[in-house]
Amino acid sequence: GGIHPLTKYIIHHIDLIYVHRESLTELGSNDNRDPPEVVGSHEMDGGLVFLKRHLTRVIEFLLQNLKFKSNFYGQESLHCLFMMNNVNSVSEKIKSFKELEELIGTHLQMKLREKVELAKTDYFRRSWGEVCTFLKGEGLKSHLNCDFFPGRSTRAVKKKFKTFNHMFEDILQAQEGWIVPDQQLRMKLLECILAKLIPAYNHFLERLSRVHKVKRVSEYIKYSVKDLETKVLDMFQNKY
Repeated sequence: GGIHPLTKYIIHHIDLIYVHRESLTELGSNDNRDPPEVVGSHEMDGGLVFLKRHLTRVIEFLLQNLKFKSNFYGQESLHCLFMMNNVNSVSEKIKSFKELEELIGTHLQMKLREKVELAKTDYFRRSWGEVCTFLKGEGLKSHLNCDFFPGRSTRAVKKKFKTFNHMFEDILQAQEGWIVPDQQLRMKLLECILAKLIPAYNHFLERLSRVHKVKRVSEYIKYSVKDLETKVLDMFQNKY
């Protein structure tokens, strides 16, 4: 799910455009052809419109190719992580140069940021949505939609914890080699996970203690809240 070579090439291309922007602007000013309509270019001279048009086409080309390449990932959550990483890397490159950001304009930058946020939301839904649904109450009732009978409470509690443990561990194992190279983006993603996972887990612990009259429920807990935080915060680090 890391940065694709095509993305690196485009970022290098953007770097070169920034370095040679004055010469390219002059060349564009000498182009007598009427440029096609470009969002936010009404008040620009011909050279700047030329650069903006070129950059917009290049980035649109990249987005289309990334979407196509992401389909080669078998897991939909990895598909989302790949898109998030690559689109974010382009957005951050543009953001790093004030003149380039002004040239690109707010419309395209907003589009890139929206794609990053959408990919992040889709990743969470596909990876952690089922776990959080389970923690919030799914599976805490019997098929008759009523609480388990007191005599079965101990067995029911064990089953609930075992189910959660398997779900949590499966995610960690499946995503062990996945990366988010940008540290700031990585922390935002992990904070998003914890912001939903931890409250749901606390709710899970409280409800099990209340619904099932079992003494020393803590004996069945494999992961404390601190354990969950530690393991989640260790995800997506570039260790390879």
